[in-house]
Amino acid sequence: MTHSATQPGAISDFVPVDQSVSLPLYVQVIDQIENGIRRGSLPPGSFLPAEPQLVRDFQVARGTLRRAIDYLIDKGLIVRVRGVGTRVAAAPGIDKPGIRSLYAELAAADRKPATKVLTVDTADADRALSDITGFAIGTPLRIIRRLRLANDLPVAVMENYFPAEFPEPRVDELTERSMDEYWERIGHSAAMVRQEVIACLPTTEQCTLLRIEPGTPILSEHLRVYDDSRQFTNYSRNFYHPTLYRMTSVSTTQ
Repeated sequence: MTHSATQPGAISDFVPVDQSVSLPLYVQVIDQIENGIRRGSLPPGSFLPAEPQLVRDFQVARGTLRRAIDYLIDKGLIVRVRGVGTRVAAAPGIDKPGIRSLYAELAAADRKPATKVLTVDTADADRALSDITGFAIGTPLRIIRRLRLANDLPVAVMENYFPAEFPEPRVDELTERSMDEYWERIGHSAAMVRQEVIACLPTTEQCTLLRIEPGTPILSEHLRVYDDSRQFTNYSRNFYHPTLYRMTSVSTTQ
């Protein structure tokens, strides 16, 4: 599927919907467009073909197509450009830790960030937790799991692991702010962050929370934070929605 970023009448390889199955026609249209976005054949900023071509490509009624397009607009995946056409939305770039948090980036992009706290626990690190987090076996840990949303759509499942000797975050720091503000409040600065980003398959719970189909690849980000004395203080991992999130970073040699 190839689309020009400046020409709404781009050529597509969408296929006609299957009239013989029970899945609603507009849902089949949504699935094809979402799959194109997820695979990257519909990159951010690229235009969809014009409405008459889409009607021919999918072989659906105009009303069916518009229902699918309206759904994708409400979901934040595509946007209408007055007098030009409909294009794939540019998801906000998320800077590396220490520059801007996911919460701050979503707020800056006017995507109305919100957070649902899933669990707040404490546990001594066993072998499995030690292997995941890097903390020594027996270390008392505070474990926080949250769901980050933007415009009421799930963007990321976030997990934080840090020594229980640190104060418990306030409710507002868990629901209305980023964890960066918590660390700042308690006077803890991050001198170094080790970041790893890999693709993975989501768990059943992550599929439910992110509202994606099982087997859909997602991005996972793993962060290890060190203080001024290079003491390892915080491990977090974030699991991102495959189409509602993208990551950008800027590096400099100066």
